[in-house]
Amino acid sequence: MKKTTSLLMMAIATVFLISACSGKKETKTENTVINVKIATATKETVEDRAEFTGSLEANKKNVISPSIMGRIKSIYTDVGDFVKAGQTLVQMDDAQLAQSKMQLNNLQTEYQRTLDLYKAGSLSKQQLDRIQMQLDVAKTQYANLAENTRLISPISGLVSERNYDNGDMYSGKPILSIVQINPVRIKVNLSEEYYPRIRKGLSATVTLDLLPGKTFNGNVDIIAPTINTGTRTFLVELNVANAHQVLRPGMFARVNFNFGKTPQILVPDMAVVRQMGTNQKYIYVLNGDKVEYREITLGRRIGDRYIVETGIADGDKVVVSGQSRLLDGSKVKVLN
Repeated sequence: MKKTTSLLMMAIATVFLISACSGKKETKTENTVINVKIATATKETVEDRAEFTGSLEANKKNVISPSIMGRIKSIYTDVGDFVKAGQTLVQMDDAQLAQSKMQLNNLQTEYQRTLDLYKAGSLSKQQLDRIQMQLDVAKTQYANLAENTRLISPISGLVSERNYDNGDMYSGKPILSIVQINPVRIKVNLSEEYYPRIRKGLSATVTLDLLPGKTFNGNVDIIAPTINTGTRTFLVELNVANAHQVLRPGMFARVNFNFGKTPQILVPDMAVVRQMGTNQKYIYVLNGDKVEYREITLGRRIGDRYIVETGIADGDKVVVSGQSRLLDGSKVKVLN
């Protein structure tokens, strides 16, 4: 019994000892003053820029194919060739065209003879109208066959695809594909916050990682009338001049918009602390001899400073050195 009592007394004494030590440690922490360096958040007028990415696309694309089946007699161009609008690209077999031409000539002769007899009073107007109708149908058929026998390019551009050889039977797949690459187009998705600021004709600069040091000029051509509820973005299409045809569909591009100059809060990049494992950013702001923890929203970087969109105000003193030892409410001593 005495042994049990002794053990109980020892346990109670240990608890009191631990509590006393713990209290001393907390008091020491509260009284600790941490050395820091600070800088001032400033409001400045800066260019409001934003960068988005996208891929180049052809301005127009046309497929060259007849509307009727037939044998391909000759293809006059190949992949990579430049063609002009109105240029003959494909010649189909013209046997049906020749037959249609012969029938048209016969109907024209018959119509002229019928017209002469009608004028002489030997035939009725009904008979003349019947021949006239047959002649009109033959003209339409001949024009359709002519259009589908000699295939021409509706645009100037590059041949991007060829699916047949001379002598093949056309089976429905396009014979050729033509792409217009002057200008080229870029489709980019912008955050919904930019919707009130984007407008048709707005200029932008375009750069490509594949062509370092070169800059191209683009202009907004199409703005989607709706915003995607899932991504909170909207689609914008730009035209980019490509007179020398160095830009090709499929290239990765960066589009930079300049929305003019606006006042923004800027802080040194060393003031920004990133929360490990999250996307949160924060700053410690001096308040008397203590610091406050402020979660912030960062904008773009300008040199060695960041735009801070929310979380601090003009004139706030922000910690730029010593943050690793700080907590919200820590006492500090400013070294600078």
